[in-house]
Amino acid sequence: MTERIGFVGVGRMGSNMARRLKDCGYPVTAAYDVRSDAAEALAQELGCRAATTLSEVTESADVIITVVTDDKAMAKIFTSKKGGLLHKAAGKLFINCATVSPEAQISAYKAAKKAGADALGLDLAMVREVFSQTGANARVLQTDGEDMQNREHSCFFSAAHAAKDSGLALTLGKQKKLELPLAAATTKQYLRMVKLGLGELDKSGVAELTFKGRLKRKKK
Repeated sequence: MTERIGFVGVGRMGSNMARRLKDCGYPVTAAYDVRSDAAEALAQELGCRAATTLSEVTESADVIITVVTDDKAMAKIFTSKKGGLLHKAAGKLFINCATVSPEAQISAYKAAKKAGADALGLDLAMVREVFSQTGANARVLQTDGEDMQNREHSCFFSAAHAAKDSGLALTLGKQKKLELPLAAATTKQYLRMVKLGLGELDKSGVAELTFKGRLKRKKK
């Protein structure tokens, strides 16, 4: 494990992520926070540099993990010119773990790309593995996740049947005056598959409606 890791934002979430990576054998080389005392305390604990500028983090790491509070903070670290995070960032990998708006993510991506850093590409197998270890885990990741990734939709339970069954559940919910937005969205997707002539695919085929460009390629 040779990738040197730097952290920007070492509050409760960022500091614990850094500790965990250190425990797993990854070299955490720098910590930065707008609260310098937090960075200094973590740096002393982990034996790494307490960076006083964003560029120090990038200089001393191959992978930079950002865990900031909001869009404003995200914009500041990725657009700051002098001593900013993207100073001499060519070839470096940036991983954002903060919950910010899609616009903030895209803006950071464009700035990083211009500086010669990360491609906004995600390995689907890795994404499935990560999700399965978090609160985002769902049974469908185990039953259908790999099939969705590999486009293997041999029919065990058809989308047409899924449309019928989810529609029945939705109708019953409405009769009981329940608000079921997830059931409504699910039914809509399966009905769309049927309309497009994909009703005899396995229910995992709903991924064909989700991943960019898939449906177009499927129809050719």
